Amino acid sequence: MSEFGQLRQRVLSLAGKAGYGLVRQNHAPYGWELFTASRHKPVVSGTLAELDQWLREQQTR
Repeated sequence: MSEFGQLRQRVLSLAGKAGYGLVRQNHAPYGWELFTASRHKPVVSGTLAELDQWLREQQTR
């Protein structure tokens, strides 16, 4: 699996465990967005690396 694929899988796993969904934005700059799984409200958006870091920070709080 590519480095991108591994990062995407890690973010999907962390997001799911935290109760979030992940979607790719369809408009430039084509980032990613975490949303609440229950209400589909946006929580945070950015690159996969930024979301990975954000999710890891949330785990330590």
